[in-house]
Amino acid sequence: MPPLLRLWIDEVFDRDWLKEGEYNPLEGKEVYILVTTGGKERSFSKTGTYEYTIDELISGLIVSLKVFKADIKHIKIVYEANKLTKKEIILHKKEFTALLNQ
Repeated sequence: MPPLLRLWIDEVFDRDWLKEGEYNPLEGKEVYILVTTGGKERSFSKTGTYEYTIDELISGLIVSLKVFKADIKHIKIVYEANKLTKKEIILHKKEFTALLNQ
């Protein structure tokens, strides 16, 4: 897992939320994850530059969300986000907005 993501999880998620009788603000909450990369999809594979898939890189986040009983609805990955045209950005925005408005 990327170190910055690990730090964010450690700082934001409070294990006390898992204790019986404690309020867990993530329980039952719908979660939509949007991951953008500057790299090509093939770079995020066993034989690619990074040797890991995006799913593998964010697996710690997914596990943490599941432990805290969040409801993961969708994970969207946009590769080479830095090269998107304005039209492509608008299409991704519409797709993600539609997911959020379901």
